[in-house]
Amino acid sequence: MDGITNQKEYVEKNARIVEEKIASVEKLLQAGEDKMIVRAAFKELKRFVRTEYDTFHKKKYFGTYIFDCYHPLVEGIHLSALGETRVNATVENIEEAVQEAREVLESWRADANDKQ
Repeated sequence: MDGITNQKEYVEKNARIVEEKIASVEKLLQAGEDKMIVRAAFKELKRFVRTEYDTFHKKKYFGTYIFDCYHPLVEGIHLSALGETRVNATVENIEEAVQEAREVLESWRADANDKQ
C-alpha cells in the first residue's frame, strides 16, 4: 500500500464489501430463501472476513492507518458469532451470527465517525 490515501481507499472499499455481504445474507434470510442459498452467501461472507483477518496477522501492518482503522472491524466480526458459526449451521444460527456481525459493523462505523 502506498501512502495513507491508498490505505483509506482500501479501508473504505473493503468496509463496503463487508457491508454488502452482510446485507446480501440478510436479504436472503428475510426472503425466506432455501437454506443452501443462505449458507452459500454466509460462506462467502465468512471467507472474505477470514481472509482479511488473516492478512493483518501475517503481513504485520501494526501501527499503520489501515491496521488501526480497519483491523478492529474484521477482527470484531471474525471473533463474533460469525467466526464461530459453521457454514452448515441452521438458518437461525446464521441469522444470529449475521445480526451480531451487523452490530459490530455499525459500532465500528460509529467509532470511525467519532474519530473524524
